[in-house]
Amino acid sequence: MNIDVPFARAAIGPVAGVGTFLLLTGGRFPRLLPRPLGRGMVIRWLGIVAGAGCEEVVWRGICLGGLLLVVGPWPALMASSTGFALWHWPSLRGRCTIHFATGVAFGGAFLVGGLVAAIVAHALYNLVVDWAIHAERARLRGP
Repeated sequence: MNIDVPFARAAIGPVAGVGTFLLLTGGRFPRLLPRPLGRGMVIRWLGIVAGAGCEEVVWRGICLGGLLLVVGPWPALMASSTGFALWHWPSLRGRCTIHFATGVAFGGAFLVGGLVAAIVAHALYNLVVDWAIHAERARLRGP
């Protein structure tokens, strides 16, 4: 069985995004739907997707892509992931180390599948994180 290369490249985005979430949470996927599910949540998620897209254009498209031309893939991936983590430092402080790991994952998606794969990986990761946060809040509030 042959796998179509463009399909395989496109599939790296969802695999990297959800896979990174599962790795960082020890395999815990949210079981409840976030509440309330409605127009407000859709608007919130559209904003999350747009933000992820903008970050990927900067950190993978411009930074990683530019560094690739100068230092090669591994140093470029490490440098751009470090920059991505440090960029999140003002709001997250010590927790920005997670952004180094996600930066490596999204950068890997970029190296294998291109900018669209990195955007999809980042957007799905952020959406699942938001879903998990809202699902946990709903669980704590009870029925």
